[in-house]
Amino acid sequence: MAFHTSRPLSENSLMRLPRMNQRRRSSLGALVAIALALGLAACGDSEGDTTADGSNTVPLRLNFPWYASDHAWFATGMEEGIYADAGITLKAEEGTGGATVLKLVASGSDPIGLVDAGSVIKGTAAGLPVTSVGCLNQRNPMAVIVKADSPVQTIEDLKGKTIAVGPGDVNAVLWPAVLQTNGMKPDDTSFVQTADASSKTSTMLSGKADAFLGFWTLQPFVIENAMDTKVRSLKYSDNGVDALGLCIVVNDKWAKSNSAVLKKFLAATQESIAFAVKDPEAAAADYVKVVDTGDKTIALGQIQASTDLLHSAATEGQPYLVQDAADWEATSKLMTEYGDVEAPDDAPEAYFSNDYLETAK
Repeated sequence: MAFHTSRPLSENSLMRLPRMNQRRRSSLGALVAIALALGLAACGDSEGDTTADGSNTVPLRLNFPWYASDHAWFATGMEEGIYADAGITLKAEEGTGGATVLKLVASGSDPIGLVDAGSVIKGTAAGLPVTSVGCLNQRNPMAVIVKADSPVQTIEDLKGKTIAVGPGDVNAVLWPAVLQTNGMKPDDTSFVQTADASSKTSTMLSGKADAFLGFWTLQPFVIENAMDTKVRSLKYSDNGVDALGLCIVVNDKWAKSNSAVLKKFLAATQESIAFAVKDPEAAAADYVKVVDTGDKTIALGQIQASTDLLHSAATEGQPYLVQDAADWEATSKLMTEYGDVEAPDDAPEAYFSNDYLETAK
C-alpha cells in the first residue's frame, strides 16, 4: 500500500506527500469516477453492507498530503486490516487544503473529506451541504515556532519580531486572537509572506524571520530529526486560544443514502485510533509502509504528540471522534470575531452530528 517517490528526502518532500506509485496513479481516474457516483447517489437511506451503488469502497480525501500528525490513524487502519475487517476498502487520496476539500465534499465528488473546523464553519455559514461527523483534533495544534536558542520565551517577547506565514495560512487567522489575549496589538508583530507553506521553515532557519506559524504536532519533528536543529513551540492553546481542528466531513446527501457504510467507516476509524494510541511504534511502522519515503522516527514523534489533541476537556473519557456542542460554539465564536464569518442561526448544531458514531465505550 506504499506511496512512492523518486525524489530524495528534503524539507519539501518530508513536509509533503510522496508522489503516488504508478499503480495508484493509474487507478486515480477510476477512483474519481467511484467518488462521483457515490456523491450523486439517491437520497434513500441505505442500511446495507455496501454503498448505495453496491461498492464497498469508501473514498477519503485527505486535507493535505500524507502527514503522520493528521493521517497516521488511517494508515494504521489500512495496514492492520481494521477497515478490511469492517468490510471496507478505504481509498485515501491526497488533498490541497481544507477549503478546497470542503468544496469537493459539498459537490459530492468526494463524499468524505478531512477539513479544518474553521473551514467547516465558513462552509456551513455559506449554506454548503456538509456536516462534521467526527473530530480528530479537538484541541488547537497551532503554534508559533522559534529556534531553541531564540530569546523569545513568551508571546510578549515577539513584539517587534517578524513571523513567516504561507499563502492562505489558517494559523494566521487566529493569530490576532493570540495577540489580543496576551495584551498585544495587531501591529506588534509583522508577517513575512513565503511562496509556499514548506518555505516557512527555511525562512525562519535562515534568519529572514524570527519565527513562523505552524503546528507543534508537525514541523518540529521534521526540523529536529531531518535538519538537526532544535526548536521551541509557543502553543496557541497554552496562550488562551484553543479551538477544534481537523474533522471528518461528509456530503449530507451521501451520508443519508450510505448511513450504514458511514457508521462502519467511523467505527473502524475509532478502532484504528485506539490501536495507534496503544501502540504508537506499530502505528509509525504502518505509516511508513503506506508512505514509503516517510521517516519512522518523525512519524512516531508526530503520532505521540497528536494523541494530546484527540479529546477536549468536554469529551475526555468519551470514544474518539465524539464532538461536543460547547467546543463547536467556542470555535464558532473565534471564527465570527477573527475569521469574518457570520454564524448560522442554528449554530453550533448546524456544524456537526454524532449520529453516525459509536458514542458509548
